[in-house]
Amino acid sequence: MPTYGLMSAWGLFQVYWASHQLRDSPYGSAVPWIGSLFGFLGCLFGLLGGVVLDSGGPWLQRGVLCVSCAVYWAAFLALAWCSTYAQYMACFVVAGIGSAVPTTAAFVVVDQVLTMTPGTPDNNRPNTSCKAYKAVAIGLVSTGAPLGGLLASLSMRALFARHAWQVSMLWLSSMIGILLAVGCLLAGPSMGMRGGARKREKEKKEARVTTGTWDLRHFADHGFLMFTACVFVFEFVLYTQWGSLPFFAASVGVGDVFYIQMTYNLGAIPGRTLPSWLAARTASHKIGGVFDVTLGMTALTILTVFVVWLPFGETSAAALYIVAFLMGVGTGSFVPLSATCLSELCNGRGYGKWLGSCYAVVGFASLIGNPVNQALIKTAGPRFSVAFQGILLALALVLCILVRVSVKRTASAPK
Repeated sequence: MPTYGLMSAWGLFQVYWASHQLRDSPYGSAVPWIGSLFGFLGCLFGLLGGVVLDSGGPWLQRGVLCVSCAVYWAAFLALAWCSTYAQYMACFVVAGIGSAVPTTAAFVVVDQVLTMTPGTPDNNRPNTSCKAYKAVAIGLVSTGAPLGGLLASLSMRALFARHAWQVSMLWLSSMIGILLAVGCLLAGPSMGMRGGARKREKEKKEARVTTGTWDLRHFADHGFLMFTACVFVFEFVLYTQWGSLPFFAASVGVGDVFYIQMTYNLGAIPGRTLPSWLAARTASHKIGGVFDVTLGMTALTILTVFVVWLPFGETSAAALYIVAFLMGVGTGSFVPLSATCLSELCNGRGYGKWLGSCYAVVGFASLIGNPVNQALIKTAGPRFSVAFQGILLALALVLCILVRVSVKRTASAPK
């Protein structure tokens, strides 16, 4: 909630600065880069976080998680005493780096708990009954983003309306600190579930150097590369749509974009949960499972773009609210479904490393998404930007089909 959720509400910082601290600043037009770097660094350093969470013992995992959360909280606390562009940029750079481990750990803990069970004292064994519901668990975890976005948006609007900047940031950082502390307390015990097995394996391997931790040969896996390209498109569309919706809101007379953003976050809540539940329910069916559900949600998002957004987005406020809700459902589903698909692709070969590697690449989409979208809108108009998003989603659909065919073929191959 305090990481991805706050990212989705970042636009409120931009609006406040534009009318207050940075109103007369020559760097006003460069403010979007603060949010882009915030998201980019959180993804980029996810690779390092994933490697640590895969290879470290339970105490190292918990220690790194707590330190990262403390750094993230301190960055927002420091915002209370900031007033210049450089200071805001520095705080959000630190916050982006600090967010990498908490966001990665949220998914890795689910994978560890639902893939392995303590078993006998000598070894862990696969927990097949729980593994089928991994998609549901990841979906529930990822609802923290839209719920956090709603909480952050409502809180920041109320704080900015009643208090000065410094007091508002002190209250906001206090909320962030409480949520992070609760998360560390809840995740800490689960991060030790594989610790006993790792400690015993260490004794067997201490005489030789283990290269698996930093082995990045999964970048040569065709399935991983194609699906990473899909997730890149998903993340790019996620960021560009946030920049496109305000232009359409202005054209149809929606006075406060906040309500469009609220509608998007409300749509993201069922988007994070229902498709993941459907993926778990149909996992054993011939047609179904996480890859087929991902294809369906991608198709739904494409239809939303070309059937509702492009024809009616500039003329009807009701249609724009429908677009915001459906895009929340569609793009909201991409996060948990992508994380579950990567778990299926890695097949126990270091989920944290695979997830972190994927989002280290995908982070570039969050870095360039908003600037590219703004350039497209200025040169060709907002309709062209939306059409471009739809074309990219169609390309991602084709790549996802290829990955799905490859996975099904591998599963049906003789052992």
